[in-house]
Amino acid sequence: MFDIRAGEGWRVFYMALYLFLVLFAYYILKPVSRGMFLFQFDIDEFPYLYILIAGAGGAMAYVYTKIAVHASLKKAVQWCTIFMAGMLVLIWHLLSFNWPWMLYVFNVFVSLFAITLPTQGWLVAANVFTTREAKRVYGVLGLGAVVGAAFGGTFTSMLVHVIGTRDLLLASVVFVGLAYLAFLGAIRQRGVNIEGAKAAEDEEEFSIKDITQGISRHRHLQVIIAIIMLTYIVDVTVEFQFNAMVKGQYDESQRELVAFLGFHG
Repeated sequence: MFDIRAGEGWRVFYMALYLFLVLFAYYILKPVSRGMFLFQFDIDEFPYLYILIAGAGGAMAYVYTKIAVHASLKKAVQWCTIFMAGMLVLIWHLLSFNWPWMLYVFNVFVSLFAITLPTQGWLVAANVFTTREAKRVYGVLGLGAVVGAAFGGTFTSMLVHVIGTRDLLLASVVFVGLAYLAFLGAIRQRGVNIEGAKAAEDEEEFSIKDITQGISRHRHLQVIIAIIMLTYIVDVTVEFQFNAMVKGQYDESQRELVAFLGFHG
């Protein structure tokens, strides 16, 4: 069905498992962070959260890239996994103090999590498979990610009633750790060597002036930017409306709110 050939099976399995577990962990964190925020704050606070996530997320992605260009891919995955797991435990502890500002920190961190670990997974896959292999097996890896997202949300909607909202962060730590084990399994397969692989491409020098000149000269860039902006506006508007309706429906129970977002959000 998937055209997985001799010698590729275990590599495909471990990389699909890695993406499955990373997305599983993310779709625990996403409804938990959003649900806790919606339960604590009025829906009018959500636009400020969007702005903070955009600014802080962009800054953190820039810093990560600056560091990653000087690190090997193996070390980057190792230290990023340790950092993510450690931050989740720290946030889990700090949330017990019920400081409202921690919910902003938590949501910004989840946005960083969504950018970093899945992206690293695809970067590892690019070094585990050749170009010809990737054309055949990337669909399986994508399937693993989709299934992980679906089961992560379902897991959250079910377990939130058993272990509570905050303790789901510790559950996500377990899946992050398992994802790292899957990564180790992938890079230890025969024919895989990522020792020389970098965690990010070398940065090219450019300026804001170069960007604006390029956009002004090329019509296709203007069209692409317009499409991206319209798509983002529609996506954020629909998400805001969805969150407003959820807030109005489940305003009295944080667990019910998180459970609904886990299953539908």
